[in-house]
Amino acid sequence: MALTPSWPVAACIQVLIGLTFYMFHGVLQARATEALPEARGAAVSAYALALFMGTGAGALAFGAVLAAGGYRVGFAAAAGAMLIVTFASRAGLGALSRDPERTYRTNLKSNPSPSGSTSPTVGFGK
Repeated sequence: MALTPSWPVAACIQVLIGLTFYMFHGVLQARATEALPEARGAAVSAYALALFMGTGAGALAFGAVLAAGGYRVGFAAAAGAMLIVTFASRAGLGALSRDPERTYRTNLKSNPSPSGSTSPTVGFGK
């Protein structure tokens, strides 16, 4: 975006960025719900908090960068930040098991439900 020659090119790039964010968001939300089946509500709540707080803080930071340096500097800074987020996320997801079913079974064995059942329950309260 920082190097685009015209607004139609920037619009096409923005569509691609939106598509990748959509895919990234779906994967992260799925991983949050798989992480701890017995604490699914807390995991999804923490994910939503990070998503919405990040959106608000990111808008403020991006506005400050735009005011200080203009659009080229702002988009270059955003690209650098996204590279950092991409590699940090990749490193974190790489540390997790590649087999979510195995991770799910391991979590059930190490954290059985209070009723003694091996299947997780979904509901409000205990």
